[in-house]
Amino acid sequence: MYPLLCALPFLAAHARDRAAASGLAQQASVTLVADMAAHPSQERVFEPDRPGIVPFRVDRIDPATGRPRPLTRGSHPHAAASADVLLDDLADRKRGLLQAAASLTDELLQAYGCPETGLIPRAGELNPIGFSEHTSRVVAQWPSSAVS
Repeated sequence: MYPLLCALPFLAAHARDRAAASGLAQQASVTLVADMAAHPSQERVFEPDRPGIVPFRVDRIDPATGRPRPLTRGSHPHAAASADVLLDDLADRKRGLLQAAASLTDELLQAYGCPETGLIPRAGELNPIGFSEHTSRVVAQWPSSAVS
């Protein structure tokens, strides 16, 4: 969730400010992969010396200990999600950023059998307690300073 919350505003600001894009970005997509060789866009070639892809599953970080806590039982090489987003909401870190991040990550986790992250409800209200100690301090500042 945290890398997505950081990447979305950066990419949206680039599209808006440098490429002069505006309005609705249809099908903003994100793919979670265990290995770039497992990405759905990669052509499958036979590489006899390449080690196999490690099974990939999603864990939640326990805020008290900072250690991974199993979240999903299944493992998959990749998962993909897409959403329609407003570039200005993402670039300016408005509530639309939180809603888009919640939608995208929840859809990614559904591939692993988990309905939602619980970090940000779809309404776009941030729950910093579920993040790691380091990232919770950063995201806790967003509602008061940038997200509205």
